[in-house]
Amino acid sequence: AMDFTCDLNAKYFQGLVTGMVKMVIYKDAEITQQLLKEQVFGESSMAAEDVVALFRTCEKLLQKAAYESWPVSKLETVLQQATISEEHRDAFLTVWRKEEGKVHDFLTKASVFNNKLFQLSWRVDVAAKGKNISDLNEPCALVELSLGKTEADKQVARFEMDRVMLERMAKEVETIQSRINETVSR
Repeated sequence: AMDFTCDLNAKYFQGLVTGMVKMVIYKDAEITQQLLKEQVFGESSMAAEDVVALFRTCEKLLQKAAYESWPVSKLETVLQQATISEEHRDAFLTVWRKEEGKVHDFLTKASVFNNKLFQLSWRVDVAAKGKNISDLNEPCALVELSLGKTEADKQVARFEMDRVMLERMAKEVETIQSRINETVSR
C-alpha cells in the first residue's frame, strides 16, 4: 500500500502536492525536489530518505492519476486504501479538484504531435454543362478542412468528392469509429 506518512501540516502537505503536480505533470523546470525540500520541509524533522520516499509515492500516484485521467472520486478511493491522514487526504483531493481539468487539457495538448482538425465545412454543388436541365452534372460535395497544430497556424484544404468517393470515405470513418469504440471499451 502507498504510504504518505509525514509530519507536515495540511497546508504544507497541500503545498507539496501542488509543487509535485507542477514538477511531475507540467514539467515546470523552476520546481525541483530541492526547492520543495527547502520550502515545504523546512520545519520537518523527517529523515532525508523518508522525504525522498514521500516524493516517490506522490510522483507515482500523480502520474497514474494524470495519465489515466482519474476523476476526484477515483483518487479518493485509492487514497482511502493508502496510509495517509484524513487531513492529508483532504489536502491531496483539494489540489486534484483544482488541477484535474487543467492536467487533462495539458496532457491532451502535449500529446498532439501532428495536425488536428479545427473545422469541417461542406456543401453540395451541381454544375451545369449547358442550358438544359438534362445537361446537369452529377452532384459533388465541396469540402473545406481547417487543419493545423494550433488555431494560429491552421491552413485550409479544399477538395471535391463525388458520390463514390463520399461512400468510400463514409466507410473509412465508420471503421475509425469502430476502432475508437473498441479501444474505449477495453
